[in-house]
Amino acid sequence: MAEPVFREYTSADIPALISLWINTFGDSSETVTCFYNVLPYIGSCFIAECEGELAGMASVLTDLTLNYGSTRTKCAYIYAVATESRFRGKGIGGTLSCMAADYGREHGSEIISTLPANDSLYSMYAKTAGLDNALRREKFSASPSSAGRAFPLRPASPEEYNRKRKELLADVSHISVSDRSIAFLKTLCSENGGDIFISDHCCAAMYVIEDSVFFTELLCPDDEKAGLLSSGAALSKKKNAYCYLPSEAGERSIAYSGGPVYHNTVWNITFE
Repeated sequence: MAEPVFREYTSADIPALISLWINTFGDSSETVTCFYNVLPYIGSCFIAECEGELAGMASVLTDLTLNYGSTRTKCAYIYAVATESRFRGKGIGGTLSCMAADYGREHGSEIISTLPANDSLYSMYAKTAGLDNALRREKFSASPSSAGRAFPLRPASPEEYNRKRKELLADVSHISVSDRSIAFLKTLCSENGGDIFISDHCCAAMYVIEDSVFFTELLCPDDEKAGLLSSGAALSKKKNAYCYLPSEAGERSIAYSGGPVYHNTVWNITFE
């Protein structure tokens, strides 16, 4: 078998990238097409070719900023790393992740990050991309309310959502992204039975995973979280709804390298 060739993607690679993404992650064609439509504005992608075929891919988003008080730190996020099944076990994913991390650093990112798909990948990202730190999180869930409380948030445009998000997180250490990334988040949610929502003092991004509703982001007063999860589950007619909250003692989540990151930083925009 020939050695893989590694390079940055071009528009001609997109059909093959879409196919690999769908086969690996199961997302809809609309979701993946939306991602590649916005990618030139928010980052790039690196690929491996072997025997004339797409063997692997790794995208990197560079429109993230860590906001901590008056400090602003550019961040990069490695995303959608996949290797075609018959080319696995050859280090392709690690090499592509390293290339994505290098791209982020070359474009001014002081923090490189990702959310590994499973616990065994933390050591791989530490070895290949230097992501040797990890934030932690804990699961918070609720069942549908027997009272049948209506969902109190309304669907929002990406621009509305991002404005509300910035407002709610103004005094909190958090990661911000561009409107184009939020546009992809909206497509991801809506193609999976959910949407992005706002109210006067809340915003939420949610979608359906099997019998549950996953709130990839839920920003609201603490005493309203359980009620919003419950009403979200009822709205979607699912058994429960859940989100993740920062926790020093919980499971590992964001792996990163670079400057210090406060453990309660609101990350959330991870496109799980």
